[in-house]
Amino acid sequence: MRCILAFLMAWLGAAACAQPGQGNKYGDSLAWTVLQSIRYTEDNIRLVYKPVYNASILALEGKEIILPGYIVPLAETGLLSDFLFSYYPFQSCFFCGGAGPETVVRVKMLQPAIYTSQPVIISGTLRLNRQGDEQLFYILEESKVVK
Repeated sequence: MRCILAFLMAWLGAAACAQPGQGNKYGDSLAWTVLQSIRYTEDNIRLVYKPVYNASILALEGKEIILPGYIVPLAETGLLSDFLFSYYPFQSCFFCGGAGPETVVRVKMLQPAIYTSQPVIISGTLRLNRQGDEQLFYILEESKVVK
């Protein structure tokens, strides 16, 4: 129950922020290092985080990046064409653990992926969410599983 509540609060932008930890099975990737360098402010009225993208992050927008990490499904069953992807395993990710919003991306696949709890590597085109809404800071479009 705690995990579901944390997920919903995070989805609405109301979860507490925390610092990234030691990484995932594949270690740090350059893209994750850059993405995690973001700064953000909290809008306590709308209960959302507002991203402040630095020059390194802006330079990645529209480019293909490769990220190692873990699938966090939005649906319970079936093939996944739209899901969240975390630097950390599910139990340690932004929604259920102590990580911050800079450690997750929204993924939109070219071809649906099969859920696994094991780490995977994906690639896709990075889009930045400048809307300041309750969505994630990063969106990876036209994505595919590399490994």
